[in-house]
Amino acid sequence: MSIDARQPGLAQDEVDIRLGGLDCADCTVTIEKAVQAMPGVKAAAADFGTARLHVHFDGAVVSLAEITEKVRSLGYDAKVPGQTAGGLISARATPWWREPAVVTTAVAGLLLAAAFAAGRWPGLSALAWSHVLYALAIAVSGYKVAWRGLQAIAARSFDVDFLVTIAAATAPLINQWWEGALVMFLFAAGNAMEEITTERTRRSVESLLDLAPPTVTVQRDGEEVRIAAGEAVVGDIMLVRPGERLALDGTVVSGYSEVNEAAITGEAMPVEKKPGAQVYAGTLNGSGFLAVRVERPPGDTVLARIVELVAAAARSRASVERFIDRFAAIYTPAIIILALGAAVLLPAVWHWPLREAIYDALALLLIACPCALVISTPVSIVAGVGNAARRGVLVKGGAALERAAAVTAVGFDKTGTLTAGTPTVTGVLSAEGYTREAVLSLAAAVEAKSEHVLGRAIVAAAQREGVHIDAAGEFQSYPGEGASAVVGGRRLTVGSERLFARLGGPDTGRWRAFLDTARARGQTAVLVGDGSDIIGLITLSDHLRPEARAAMLRLWQMGIAHTAVLTGDHAATAMAAAEAASVGEVHADLLPAGKLDMVRELQEKYGPLAMVGDGVNDAPALAAAALGIALGAKASDTALQTADVAILSDDLCKVPFVLGLGRATTRTIRANIAIALVLKGLALVLLAAGRLALWMAVLSDTGASVLVILNAMRLGLFGAGSGDTCGRKAA
Repeated sequence: MSIDARQPGLAQDEVDIRLGGLDCADCTVTIEKAVQAMPGVKAAAADFGTARLHVHFDGAVVSLAEITEKVRSLGYDAKVPGQTAGGLISARATPWWREPAVVTTAVAGLLLAAAFAAGRWPGLSALAWSHVLYALAIAVSGYKVAWRGLQAIAARSFDVDFLVTIAAATAPLINQWWEGALVMFLFAAGNAMEEITTERTRRSVESLLDLAPPTVTVQRDGEEVRIAAGEAVVGDIMLVRPGERLALDGTVVSGYSEVNEAAITGEAMPVEKKPGAQVYAGTLNGSGFLAVRVERPPGDTVLARIVELVAAAARSRASVERFIDRFAAIYTPAIIILALGAAVLLPAVWHWPLREAIYDALALLLIACPCALVISTPVSIVAGVGNAARRGVLVKGGAALERAAAVTAVGFDKTGTLTAGTPTVTGVLSAEGYTREAVLSLAAAVEAKSEHVLGRAIVAAAQREGVHIDAAGEFQSYPGEGASAVVGGRRLTVGSERLFARLGGPDTGRWRAFLDTARARGQTAVLVGDGSDIIGLITLSDHLRPEARAAMLRLWQMGIAHTAVLTGDHAATAMAAAEAASVGEVHADLLPAGKLDMVRELQEKYGPLAMVGDGVNDAPALAAAALGIALGAKASDTALQTADVAILSDDLCKVPFVLGLGRATTRTIRANIAIALVLKGLALVLLAAGRLALWMAVLSDTGASVLVILNAMRLGLFGAGSGDTCGRKAA
C-alpha cells in the first residue's frame, strides 16, 4: 500500500486520519468498531478530543482509500493530512456560518418556524401543511443523525444519534409533531455548537502546524534554488532572508540576526543568532540574513516532534476518562432496556395511558445519553495540552496533567536546571612540571567527546585561549562523576575526587585545600590526572537562573512547601546555589542511582514529587518521580524522552505553570462532570414529576455538552498575562 502523506512519528503501517462531523464521543466508538472490523486493520483508535483516527493496518490487505471511504459511509468526514517541513498540516478553517451543520440547522429552523405558524391557522389544510413542514424539518436536521444512528447499530453500538432518532421518529406517531421536530432541531443545533467550539480548541493546537513554510531557498551548485521544504536534505545550506520563517532546523554557518522563537519556546523576546547557533523550523527571522546548514530532515524537526507529542498526548487517556468510558459502556444499554421496559410495563401492569408511557420512555432515553459526561474529560485534556504547547511546554497526555495536579514537592537538578547551565572556567592550577596551558589542553582533549556542560565549558575555554587540543581515543563517560580517555598514549581522567577514588587513581589529599576553597566560593572543581598523579585542577562557576527565586516563591504560594536540590556536585557548591534560589533542602554528591533513591525517599516523605532535570544522568530520577520535567530545548534526548513534561524554554517559571495547569485541568474535569450529572439529575426529577417535555430532555444532554465544552475552553486562557512567568512582567 502506498501512503502519500507519510506522517512524522508513525511507522510505515500506521496512519492518522482527521475526522469531521463528530457530535459526541459515542461517534468515535462507532468509527472504531467499523474500521477495526475491516480485513487488514490490526487496530483502530478514534479520539473525540483531537478528532483523529489512528489506524494500524496491513497494507497488503487494505488501502488507505478503503479506510477513509468506510468512515465516510458512516456519515463522517475523513481526511489524511498532508505533509510540510514542519510535519502534518491542518485542515483549513471554514467560517462557522458556512459549516454544513450550521446551514442545515438554519434551514430546519426556518421550516420549524413555518410549521408552527401554519399550525396556528384555522382549518384542516393548514394543520396538514404544518405536519408536512414538521416532517421536512425533522428530515433536514435529522437525516445525517438517523444515518449515523443506524450505522451505530450495525456496528453493535448504541449512541446518542440512535436514541434521538427513535425519539424524533416516534413522537409523530403519538401526534407530537411539534415535539419531534423540536427535539431533532435542538439536537442538530447543539451538535453544530459543539462542533464549532471543539474545532476552535483543536485548531488552536493545529495552528502550530502551519508555522513552517512549505518552500525553502537553498544554495546548490553556487546558485539559489527555491524548492519544496520536503525536498531539502541534511547538509543543504538554507538561506533565510529578513522577516522569513525558517522551514527547517539547522545550525547558523554565517550571518547575524535575532530570531523570534515564541512558536517553539513560548518566549516573546528574540534570541541572538550567530555562527554556531541552533535555529528551529517555524521560528521568525528578524532583520538579518542567515545561512543555515540543515541538521534534521523535514519530518524530524523540533516543530514536527512537538506536533507528534501533542497528538500522542491527546490520544492518551486520563484515569477518570477511562473510568467514564467503562461506565458509559454499561450504563447506556441498561437505560435503553429500562426505557423499553417502562414503555411496555407501565401500560400493562400499572395501566398508564400508552401515549404517556411512550412519551416518558422517550424522555428517559434522551436523558440517559451520557455524551456530556463522556466528553467532559477529553475536551479538557485537549484544551490543557494545547495551551501548554502554545507556551512551549509539551505535556505527554492527560495522565501527566493528573499527576501534575497531585504534586506536593519538587526536586531540582543543579547544573543546567537551577543554574543557567553555561559554566565558565574561572581558574586552572597545575602541578609541578606542567603549565596552565598543558592542563587545560589535556582536560579539553578528554572532554571533547563529552556532552556534559562542564566538559563543554572546558573545551570552550581551551578554544577561546587558542590552546591545542589533541585527539583522544577510548573515551569513557562516568555520568555524574566525569570522563576518561586515552591522550598521547596514556589514559587521563577528568572528574571529581569520588571518581578518582573509585577508579583507584592517585591520592588527591594534597589538593584538598584548593578543593575546599573553590567549593566555599560556590565553584565546581574538577581534577585532571593519570593513573599515577594529579596534574592539575580546574575550577568552574555557573550563575543562578535569574527567575529561580521567583519560581520558588510561586511554588510556595501554590502551597508546595517542599523543594530540594538533587545534584552530583559537592555539598558546599550545591548549598550556595540552593540558598541563592531559596530551595529548602540540599542532597549533594549523588550519582544517578543516588538521585533515583533520593526521589523515592522524598516521595515517601512528602508525597508525589516532580523532578526537574536536563541531563542524561537525570533520566532515572525523572522516570521514578511522579512527574518528570525536562527543562530546556537543549536538554538531552534521553531526558526529553523519559520525562512526562518537556519545557522547551530555559525558564524555571514554567514549572509552577505546569503544576498550576494540572490543577486547573483537574478542577475543570470535575466541574464538567458535575455539570453533566446535575443537569441529568434535574431532568430526571422533572420527569418523575411529570413536567419534562422531550425538548427539555434533549437540552439536558446537548445543553450540558455545550456548557462542558465552553468550560473546557477556558483552560486555553490559563497562564495568560503573567501566569506562566511567576508574576514577572513578560518582556
